[in-house]
Amino acid sequence: MIVALNEEHKQHLSFLSSVSADVVREFCQIAVEFMKKEPNQKAYNSASQKLGVEADTVRHAVEGLIHLFTSLTAQMVSEQDLTTTLLPLAMPEEVSEVIKEYYLSESAEIRSILTHMSVDVAHYHDLQWRLDVKVASRTLRQQTDPIITLKLKTKNGDEIQSQVLQTDPVNLLHLTSTLEDALNELKTPHCRRILRNL
Repeated sequence: MIVALNEEHKQHLSFLSSVSADVVREFCQIAVEFMKKEPNQKAYNSASQKLGVEADTVRHAVEGLIHLFTSLTAQMVSEQDLTTTLLPLAMPEEVSEVIKEYYLSESAEIRSILTHMSVDVAHYHDLQWRLDVKVASRTLRQQTDPIITLKLKTKNGDEIQSQVLQTDPVNLLHLTSTLEDALNELKTPHCRRILRNL
C-alpha cells in the first residue's frame, strides 16, 4: 500500500534533497530518537548552525521524517511500495536509498515505539445483573416497577474496576439499540478504512 503525502509534508521533506546522504542518515536517527522522547530544541539549533539554515527548517524536516516513518509503519508498507511512495518527492537516488535502508532496518523498533505510545483503554471483563420488581406498596396495591441492577467489571492491565448501574427496561432497550447501531457502523467500509489506518 502506497502512503499518500500531502503538499505540506512534501514541502517539509524537500529540504532533504539539498543535503548529503550522511546528513539524511543523521536526521533519520534524530527522528527515531524523538519518537522515543520529547524533541530537543538544542538539537535543532545545533543542526541548523552546522547546515547554515533556520532551526524551523530542520525541525520541519525531522517532523516530516517522523510522520513518514509512522505512516509507513502503520500501513506496513513493503519495500516496493516504499520506493513508489518516495517517487513524488523527487529526491536524489542516494537520499531515497538512505531513507529506505533506515526505515527497513528500524521498522521493528518504530513499530515497538508506536505500540508503547498507544492508549491503553479499560475493556469489558464481566457483567452480573439482577432484576428487581416492586409489585405493591402501602399506597399502591397493584403496580409493576421493574429495575435492573448491573455490576459491570472492566479491566485495565491487571487492575479490575467495578461499577454498579441501575436502569429501567426502557432505558436498557434504548442503550442496547444504540450500542448495536455503533457495532453495525464499525462494519461499514468507511470505518474499516479508518481503523486500518490507525
